[in-house]
Amino acid sequence: GFDGAPAVAAAAAAQGFTLRSPQQIAAAKKRGKSVETERGTDAFNDLPQGPFSSKDAIAHAYERSAKKNGQLMPFFTAHRAASKSRGEQRTLCCPFGAKERAGKGTGARRLAPRVELDDSNICPWTVTLERATTGFVILHACCEHSSHQHDEPKELSEAECLLTYTEYGTKIPDQLINLVTDDIKLLSPSIEAIKRFIDAKAQVLKIEITWLYNDVYNLFSTSLAEKEYDATGLVELLIERRDKLGLAYKIRHGKDGRLAQVFFEMEGAAGEWALR
Repeated sequence: GFDGAPAVAAAAAAQGFTLRSPQQIAAAKKRGKSVETERGTDAFNDLPQGPFSSKDAIAHAYERSAKKNGQLMPFFTAHRAASKSRGEQRTLCCPFGAKERAGKGTGARRLAPRVELDDSNICPWTVTLERATTGFVILHACCEHSSHQHDEPKELSEAECLLTYTEYGTKIPDQLINLVTDDIKLLSPSIEAIKRFIDAKAQVLKIEITWLYNDVYNLFSTSLAEKEYDATGLVELLIERRDKLGLAYKIRHGKDGRLAQVFFEMEGAAGEWALR
């Protein structure tokens, strides 16, 4: 079959960073930490391995694994941008492994841990994945949990076990998105109607609904026949006015996904108002 890895690596190099192959990542030098789980062990192999196409795909795979094994849902705790020597990296952490830390940015508040932590329950479980030429794969992991509380294992439905998130890079499973066929789109359904359809199918298949209206809108708004008016040029102009002149704007969409209202600040209006 076609191997797209060389083309992906070349495209990354053109942007100033390097994507390693999964084999290179697997052979990467260890961090030297004793808690790091050895590759090839049952504990390491039980982790969702990838490759994953996106952050959402990683999250869904590890959430599904946590449910199945009775573990608490992990969450993303670190993000490292791509560099000249490696691809983008993302780290997942156990909820009992997050210490209080300072948020980034001016006036950022401190981010408290999600659970009560002390020396007896702080958990070393972490998984770091790196974007390779084929997608995100595991760079290193610590598969050990501390003695903190765990959830009861949940039996996943057959449909949940088969879900994938590789085709569209969104929170909505590929299988549900593919149910919205071209024939359905010919009927010009509203975004609200599509969401109701997808949600109803998810309930029938016993799939947890984790997506919002905006996820459906972002996926289908550009492909529906109902999109009669293209406001791209207007939005681009408003963004340009904001960036160059500091003029604010706000856009609202209706439930059907169409442009409903546009508010924008006129040049000189603020000064005119202040004089009155």
